[in-house]
Amino acid sequence: MIKRVSLIFLLYLGLAVILTWPLARLARDHVINAGDPLFYAWNFMHNTRALTHGFTGLLDTNIYYPTTNTLAFSDTLAAQTLFAAPIIWLTHNPILAENLYVLLTFPVAGIGMYLLVKSLTKYELAAVFSGAMYAFSYIRFGQVSHVPAVSSQWFPYYFYGLYWFLTEGKFRHLAVALISFLLLLGSTVYFGVFAIIVSLVMTSAFLISWMNSHTLATSRVRLKVAFLPLVFTGAISLILMYPYIRLKAEHPEITRSLAESSARAAYQEDYTSVTNVSLLAPLLKTNEGERTLYPTVALLLLVVLGLGQWKKKRHRFPILVFVAVALTGLILSFGPERPFSIGQLSTGYITLPYKYLYTLFPLLQILRVPARFSIIFLLGVCVIAGYGIVALVNSKTKLRRILIPALISILFLMEIWQKPLSLVAIPTYNHAPLVYMWLRSRPDVRAIVELPIGNIEEGTMPIQEQVMLPYENITEATPLAAETYRVYFAGLHEKKTMNGYSGYVARSFHDAVNDLSSFPNDSSIRFLQSQGVSHIIVHVWQMDKEERKQYAPDSDLPELTRQLTTPDGDIVYAINPR
Repeated sequence: MIKRVSLIFLLYLGLAVILTWPLARLARDHVINAGDPLFYAWNFMHNTRALTHGFTGLLDTNIYYPTTNTLAFSDTLAAQTLFAAPIIWLTHNPILAENLYVLLTFPVAGIGMYLLVKSLTKYELAAVFSGAMYAFSYIRFGQVSHVPAVSSQWFPYYFYGLYWFLTEGKFRHLAVALISFLLLLGSTVYFGVFAIIVSLVMTSAFLISWMNSHTLATSRVRLKVAFLPLVFTGAISLILMYPYIRLKAEHPEITRSLAESSARAAYQEDYTSVTNVSLLAPLLKTNEGERTLYPTVALLLLVVLGLGQWKKKRHRFPILVFVAVALTGLILSFGPERPFSIGQLSTGYITLPYKYLYTLFPLLQILRVPARFSIIFLLGVCVIAGYGIVALVNSKTKLRRILIPALISILFLMEIWQKPLSLVAIPTYNHAPLVYMWLRSRPDVRAIVELPIGNIEEGTMPIQEQVMLPYENITEATPLAAETYRVYFAGLHEKKTMNGYSGYVARSFHDAVNDLSSFPNDSSIRFLQSQGVSHIIVHVWQMDKEERKQYAPDSDLPELTRQLTTPDGDIVYAINPR
C-alpha cells in the first residue's frame, strides 16, 4: 500500500512540476506575480521569526505601524508555516519555501482524493482518476498565487475521516477528520467555515439514513466517542481564531457586507472560464483567481456515468451524500443573488440561500469571496466521477473497460494543460537592495516610512500589469507593486514600518498617505514625530523629476539629517528630535 501510494504521489508531483513549469526550476527567486506572493513570503518570514522567539510579536507585525494585531488583517497562514518554517530556517529564503509549498499542495491533494475514492469504490483506477481531477483542476490552478486558497489539499482527508467515522464510529477516522479540520482552519478561515457548513450537510444525510433504518441510537454512540475530541479541537480552534476575534472586538466596523459578497461571488459563465495560459484559452473565456472554475468535459462525462451507479444499492448512499456536498458548494458559490440563463431565457437576479445563511450563520460575515465554495463543488463531483470509472471498469466490452478511460484521460490532460507560466524575478534577501541591508544592521532605527506612498487602488497602471513588474521597474504610478515589495523586504530588515499590504488596509496607512502628501513641510514632519517614526526612506529613483525636487531637496532641512545615499537612488533621513 505504501509503495503504491508513493508511486502515485510521484506521478502527481511530476504532473505538478510540468503543469506549473518553470516554477520548480526557478523556485528560489521567482514568483507567479509580485502581488500577493510577496505578501505571503513576508508572512512566512514573520511567522517563522515569531515561532523562533516564543511567539513574541506574532500578532503585532512590523507592517502598518502603529496599528496592532495586523496579522489578522489577512489569513495568518498558521498551518502553512508548519511546512515553510524548516525551509526558512535552513535557507533564509521565504520565496523558496512558498513555491515549494504551492507545488506540494498538488500531490498532497491528489493523494487525499485518491484515498477517499479508493475507500468508497474499492477501485484503484477510479481513485487515481479522481485524485488527478481534484488536484489539477482549474479551481485550484486559478489560485496558485494565493497560498490560503490553494491550500485545499486537506479537504479530501477531512471528508474521508468524517464519512468513515459516521459510517463505522472508529476513533482513527475521527482523528483524521479533526486534524484535517485544524489544518484547514489554520490555512484559511474560509476553509474552516466551509468544512463546518458541509459537515452539517453530511451529518444530516447520515441522520436521515439512521432514522429510515431505525438505528437512530447510532448517533448517540458516535456523539459519545466524539465529544471529548470535539471539545479539544474546539479549544485549539479558538486559539487559531483568536486574532480574528480580537480584530472584530477592536474594529467592529470591519465586516463583509452582502453587497461585497455578491461582487465576489461566482457567475454562471465562470464555470466555463479557464486560465490565460490554458491550451483552451483561444476557445473559452479566460479569467483569473476565483473566476476560473471550468470543471472540464472529461470530469462531467465521468460524473454522468457515476450518477448511473446510483441504481446499485451499495453505491447509492455515498453517491447521494456527495451529490448533496457538490450541490451545496455550487449553490453557495453564487453568493446572495445571481441571474441565470439558457440561451435567450433568463431568470433575472434571484435570491439564493447564501443570503439567508449570511444572517443565520455569522461566520459567513467575515468572508468576502463566496466563489471559493466552488472547491466544495469540485470535491463532490470528483468523488462521483470515481463511480463513473467504476461503471467503465465493470463494463462487459473491452472498448468501455480500456479505450474509453484512456480517451477520457487524454481529453482531461488536453483540457487542463497549461503553457509555461510567466514568472517575476525577485531579489532574494541575500541580494536585497542596499538600503534594506543597511536598515537591518541599524539597531537605532525604531520605525520607518518609505516614500513615495499612495493608496494602492489609485495607481495609473492596471494592477494586472503592476504585479508583473520587477523591483527596479516600480514607480510612483505603481503604488500596489511598491507596497508589496516593501512588505517583502520588511521581512528582512524587521523594522516597524508605516507601509503595508494585506487583506484589509489599516487606517494608519490612509492617514500616512494623506499627511505625507506635502512632505517635507512642517506638518508632515510633526505627523511622523507624533507616530514615533525615526527614519524616512525616500526612493528617489521611483519618482519623476518634479517629485524628486519635492522629496529630495538639494539643501538639508533642519528637521532631518541625511544618513545614507545609496548608488541605487535611495536616501535615508533621520528625523531630529523635537
